[in-house]
Amino acid sequence: MSEETIIAGTVAGTINNPEESQPSSVFVDVSDYISTLQIPKSYYWTPMEDITTYELALCVPLFGIPRDNRLEYAVNRLPDNAKRHFKEC
Repeated sequence: MSEETIIAGTVAGTINNPEESQPSSVFVDVSDYISTLQIPKSYYWTPMEDITTYELALCVPLFGIPRDNRLEYAVNRLPDNAKRHFKEC
């Protein structure tokens, strides 16, 4: 039986010869990923009384983003003057 070994990052495994009728088997080592999992931060929209139309224009596109890591990424990319209108939960 001829086999190839695949190593990509922390994923390692073997693929059996495709001409044989046996299914392929893959071993995945997820230990590196488990230690780096993080719960995404949630944010509340709390506009300040002195919000400018420019700051509002920067923040409005974020209203449609689900409360997951995409929202955290989008809030972190805002300039500080617009970021101040979001409070971390």
